[in-house]
Amino acid sequence: MNISNYLPVASGLCGQVRRLSLRDGFDLSVYDIDAVQPQRVDAATEPCVSINVMLKGGGSALIHDQDLQSPNIPYLSGTTYVCVMHNRMTNTMRLPAGMNLKGIDIRLGFDFLQRLSGAPVMSELKAVHPWHFSSGPGAWIGFRQATGKTLAHAGYVLQQVLCEQPDDLVIESRVLEILSTTFSQLKVSQSDACSKVNPKHVRLIARAYQLLLSDITYPWTIRDISCQIGLNEKCLKAGFKQQYGQPIFQFLQNQRLLEAQTLLQQANVRVVDVAMQVGYANPSHFAYLYKRQFGVSPSQVANATDV
Repeated sequence: MNISNYLPVASGLCGQVRRLSLRDGFDLSVYDIDAVQPQRVDAATEPCVSINVMLKGGGSALIHDQDLQSPNIPYLSGTTYVCVMHNRMTNTMRLPAGMNLKGIDIRLGFDFLQRLSGAPVMSELKAVHPWHFSSGPGAWIGFRQATGKTLAHAGYVLQQVLCEQPDDLVIESRVLEILSTTFSQLKVSQSDACSKVNPKHVRLIARAYQLLLSDITYPWTIRDISCQIGLNEKCLKAGFKQQYGQPIFQFLQNQRLLEAQTLLQQANVRVVDVAMQVGYANPSHFAYLYKRQFGVSPSQVANATDV
């Protein structure tokens, strides 16, 4: 379908989105879309499990309902995202101008999962899981770098679905391979997490996570954080990566760049001012990090907003 039919409010998007119903409670969407201008798009999602393999990413999203508002979830190339939504949620997507977003999204109903042999029990995913990014009463969100095999399968599925004569059996078989790989990773990681993470450390590391979010511009050091939460530096670094899927300073950098992305979409902003506002005294270094993360320079985003 044309993107304007799929997301009618997103007038600044162009490209293709196609959705297939493979089985009852088992849907597949593929997308290859471009943001002509900065975009903020809200879309409601019914209860389900979403497994999204992002081949090319940029921008960010928030998933929220009355009980949960996730931190900014970065759209990263080569990443598998898992979102377990027990309630009806809203996904707020933000894309900078010039961004191409490409990948596949698998949606599984809970009834389908119960019938599917080998699937993990999604309700058992906890904050200690190494993939964990954010969670609340009605949702669990996690992501991790995708395997080479998963990326290859996802790329082939995208190509097949968008071609003139797609092979249905090939599409379904490749999607099932992606599910099998993802389920295996989730179960193994959950087992490892439950056997290795000290529950007391989980609470302290969650405090470190909130501390970083409370002031992303502050020049944090591992020692600062360690002293404030009362956990030694070695356990803090190892536990944070295991609990949130990325090292502390990578997480902080991602949050700064996501905040910069939002600021750059405001009218009459200068890149140098935005860099300072998110904690970067060197605008050139900020511009390098921003382009590496999102694929476009901060000046391109700022200029597009002015236009």
